Amino acid sequence: MKFGNPFVFEEWLYRSLLNSKNFHSFVRRVYNRVNGIKNEPITFSKPQAQDFLYKPTNYQKFIAFKKLFIQDVKSSMGISTKHNNFKN
Repeated sequence: MKFGNPFVFEEWLYRSLLNSKNFHSFVRRVYNRVNGIKNEPITFSKPQAQDFLYKPTNYQKFIAFKKLFIQDVKSSMGISTKHNNFKN
């Protein structure tokens, strides 16, 4: 008589540990203690300007969607399209 698949329980336990904040803080404390690192609170750096340099406008998004949509429709109808518009 089987009481369930042990792999399912192991996977559930594994995922619950990886998603647990307490488990991560415990591992961090042990790692810091073993490596002689002072237990400092985690500080997150401020976002850099390079993270936000390119933000496409709605118009640019629409043009890109239109080009991809037309290319997809042409390829589904069997109309030949140029895949490389740039000269090498």
